[in-house]
Amino acid sequence: MLNLIWPWVLALAPLPFLYRWLRKSSETKVQALRAPLLAAAAGDQASIKTTTWYNRLQLFLLTLCWLCVLLAVAQPVYIGEPVTLPANGRDILIAVDISGSMERDDMVIGGRKVNRLEP
Repeated sequence: MLNLIWPWVLALAPLPFLYRWLRKSSETKVQALRAPLLAAAAGDQASIKTTTWYNRLQLFLLTLCWLCVLLAVAQPVYIGEPVTLPANGRDILIAVDISGSMERDDMVIGGRKVNRLEP
């Protein structure tokens, strides 16, 4: 089951739209920097002459990015059914020393001296 750690963060979803709706338009006559594309994205009605498919696509992508950021901040986690681990069984560990000291010929097998690694 998918749960959100901070679900209240999703309440911030309409925040950019409220800002766009409530903000006051600028009263400046001369703009120091003219960027009509950015002004159209911010919702400046003076710079929007016609609504085009590009403006709608840009607004849709910005909205999608905002919702994805909010969903990431809400931290979704998947909580599944608990898995029971088997209580029986044995754990076996085999350790083999292959250092240089194991090559000493100090063992006798079948009447001949062999090192510790030979069978």
